[in-house]
Amino acid sequence: MEVIKLFYIAYGRFLAATRNKLFFATIVHFQYGPLITEVHDKFNGQSVLDIDKTDKEAMDDYNLVSQDSKIVDLLSKVNEDYINYNVARLSKQTYQH
Repeated sequence: MEVIKLFYIAYGRFLAATRNKLFFATIVHFQYGPLITEVHDKFNGQSVLDIDKTDKEAMDDYNLVSQDSKIVDLLSKVNEDYINYNVARLSKQTYQH
């Protein structure tokens, strides 16, 4: 769930800065805040991402994103800003009643 929250924060920052979407996956309202359905479906039930078992699609996505310095900087800044947040704190941050 933390990955979804961080993607959502990055999406919002990118949208605010550029007026463009960072990605085109569907974002829906969920009990504990926004949910990016494609990310949720792919990683649901995993508590740790296994970077030693990446698939070709994940590596292609990584290589594509790595070519855009604005996106790399944005994701680095989001990571820096929220590195010490646990999932409960991220949920509180992204969930608006």
